[in-house]
Amino acid sequence: MKIPLSAKAAGNTVAVIMSAFIIFNLLILTGLIPYTMVWGGMIKDAQDMIKFEVVTIIMLALYLSVILLKTHYKKPGLLKNTAGIFTWVIFAYLILNTALNLLSGVTVEKLVFTPVTVILALLVLRLAVEK
Repeated sequence: MKIPLSAKAAGNTVAVIMSAFIIFNLLILTGLIPYTMVWGGMIKDAQDMIKFEVVTIIMLALYLSVILLKTHYKKPGLLKNTAGIFTWVIFAYLILNTALNLLSGVTVEKLVFTPVTVILALLVLRLAVEK
């Protein structure tokens, strides 16, 4: 079966969205965006926010690196198989994240981030099935 969206286009789109998420999380970290609109309202103070956001930014940067390896923007070398495996890990994470966004008590997470994570999951799935 031919898939209409190329893996390269899917990877490019995922890279752009993840880069935008990194910027978004940096804006939360700097206080330009309130932290009350993320993490399902679990963050209670600025100290918690720093911990959560730093971990998120590191994870997104690692995910972005995997996507760039998978789309061949970085030379995969020995990491070719690892990039393939971690693409599936990212897909599983996005499915879990989608479910958690749906369960969130924060309206922005439900209405904005749920559709975005569904789209990301589908794009990453497209990239993961590429040989």
